[in-house]
Amino acid sequence: MNASFLGSLLKVLYNRLTLTKGQIALASRLLASEVFGPAPESKLTVIDAASKALSYLGLRAEVSIEKGVLTVSLPCPATECVLREICPVPYFVAASVDLLSGVKCYPVQGGNGTVVSLSDGKCTFKLRVYEV
Repeated sequence: MNASFLGSLLKVLYNRLTLTKGQIALASRLLASEVFGPAPESKLTVIDAASKALSYLGLRAEVSIEKGVLTVSLPCPATECVLREICPVPYFVAASVDLLSGVKCYPVQGGNGTVVSLSDGKCTFKLRVYEV
């Protein structure tokens, strides 16, 4: 199935019906729980947990952490992303990091209200990391 179709379908649900960012975040958390099951006894690092989540989605990315912010940059050939406003990937990665590392993190919204930014052929999002 064409990924553009699925993206467009989600956008219609979001813009014209009742799908919310909160529902997308919740669905992403539920999927992460199904995929990664109960939290493992040996915890991964935040970067390893994020990389494992991205790998599950079939994505390769640059992942770094600095001053309590995890930054994920993915190659993106598109000039405009259909799901930029409601992309589930940051929420899935955040939930996976929580499950696999025990570290809480949440997507950071930019000034335009989106979590994902697109520039220089890269799709980038940031997660605020709260080490307990």
